[in-house]
Amino acid sequence: MTKDITKGRNKKAIDAEITSTVFDDFEKFEFFFVTYWKQIIYLCAAIILGVAAVGSYMAWQKIKANNAAGVFAAAQKPVVGKDETPDYKAMEEKILKAIKQYPFEPATLGARLRLARIYVHDKNFDKAFEQYKILAASKLPEEMRWRIRLDEAYALELCGKTEQAVAKFVEASADLFSPEDFRSEANFGAGRLYLQNGDKTNAEKYLTKAVNAKATVSEMQQQESGISFWQTQAKFTLNRMNTPVQPVVPPVKAAAPAVKTAPKK
Repeated sequence: MTKDITKGRNKKAIDAEITSTVFDDFEKFEFFFVTYWKQIIYLCAAIILGVAAVGSYMAWQKIKANNAAGVFAAAQKPVVGKDETPDYKAMEEKILKAIKQYPFEPATLGARLRLARIYVHDKNFDKAFEQYKILAASKLPEEMRWRIRLDEAYALELCGKTEQAVAKFVEASADLFSPEDFRSEANFGAGRLYLQNGDKTNAEKYLTKAVNAKATVSEMQQQESGISFWQTQAKFTLNRMNTPVQPVVPPVKAAAPAVKTAPKK
C-alpha cells in the first residue's frame, strides 16, 4: 500500500514537472514572438517571395529554352537559292543571328557545329577551326564531343594538314570511353590516311582494327550505328592494298601489210 502511494506521488511530481516545462517553453516562445514578431513576419514573407521568385525564374528559363530551340531549328533549315542549290551563305547568316540572340542556350552548341560544317564546305577553314575551339571549351554532351573530334579530323585533312588529321583520328580511336562506331570510323580514317602517305604498316594496323570492331549491340543496331559500313570500307581498302598489281601489257600491234610493187617490164 505504501509503495502504491509513493508511486502515485512520484507520478504526480513528474506530471507537474512536465506541465511546468511545457508552460515555461510556451511563455518563452510567446515572449520571443511578441518581441520579434515583425522580424518573423518579414522572414516568412521573404521565404514566400524567394520560393515564388525561384519558380518564376525556372518557368522563364524553360520558356526561353523552348523559344531558343525553335529559333535555332528554323535557322538550320536548308535555304534553297534560285537555281535550286543550297544557299549556305544565307544559312550562315541565320545561324549567326540566332547565336547572337541566344548565346548561352544549349541549342547554340548544335548550331555552332552546323556552322563549322558550313565553313568547311566553303573551304573557310580558319572560321571552322574557330568554332571547333569554342565548342571544345564548352560543356558538351559526350556524344557531341566525339563527333566534333572526328569532324575536326576531316577538316584538317581537307585543308591539307594530313599529319594533324592522322593524329586526331588516332586520338579518337584510342578513346575507350567512346562508342565502337566512333572508334571504327576513326580507325578507318587513320588507316586510309596512313595508306595515302605510303605507310602500309600502320595502314594495315588501323584498317584491321576497323574490320575487327565488335559491337556490343544487336545486329540491327549494329547496322544502324554505322559499324558495318566502316567495316566494309576497311575490308575493301585492305583487299585493294594487298592485291598484287598486275603488270600492264601493251597491246601487240599487227604487222603492217607488205606494200606490193608492180613488176618491172
